Amino acid sequence: MNDLVVLKNRQPVTTSLQVAINFDKDHKHVLEVIQDKIQSAENPADYLKMFERGTYRDSRGRGQKMYYLTRDGFAFIAMGFTGQKADKFKLQYISAFNEMEDSLKSQFNIPTTLPEALRLAANQAEQIESMKPKAIFADAVASSDTSISIADMAKILHQNGIDIGEKRFFKYLRDNRYLISGIHRSDKNRPQQRYIEQGIFEIKESSYQSPNGNVHTNITTKVTGKGQQYFVKKFLKHNNQLTFV
Repeated sequence: MNDLVVLKNRQPVTTSLQVAINFDKDHKHVLEVIQDKIQSAENPADYLKMFERGTYRDSRGRGQKMYYLTRDGFAFIAMGFTGQKADKFKLQYISAFNEMEDSLKSQFNIPTTLPEALRLAANQAEQIESMKPKAIFADAVASSDTSISIADMAKILHQNGIDIGEKRFFKYLRDNRYLISGIHRSDKNRPQQRYIEQGIFEIKESSYQSPNGNVHTNITTKVTGKGQQYFVKKFLKHNNQLTFV
């Protein structure tokens, strides 16, 4: 079972965060669409059954708003997304909802004996644990205006089950030409220009004055909100194929 659909209170749901990532939308935009649906309804209670408000922690540990979407809630939102890529993800979501519902039908039968009840409880615990998004996937989808260090990006990947640390992530970025490499280059570890233009990285500059009066400039490579989404999706998709030395 992939992480498009998860189990919450014995009901298959997805999240506004997952919808934003998979349909390549800004999470703020998805939230606005949901809130407009609720506010424009003659009976908002009908929509509140489809969209349950929740929270997640972003990469800075701040509480942020999100929504859990039932199958019907997802259908309302996805209807507004068009194009071949959007249709592909709609089909994947439909398949994921069907798979989850079939699994629930087979897993949550009412037990008639104590041994059956104990087995059911154990199976449910294992099922629910396996269906949780990896290490709060939401940590990796901070607002698009929130940039983090490469070290923090490595921590997020590690939290999502990727066996990688800061040094190996730096090496991966250099080996795969995301960052400039070269022992004697003054711009080592700065992002390649094309990835800055794509919005995956940005450069932060800061200045300080040394005791002798000289002014120095520090340049730090940051991973943008879009970049965080990009790397988590990439690593989770190819986790079984990627190796790190």
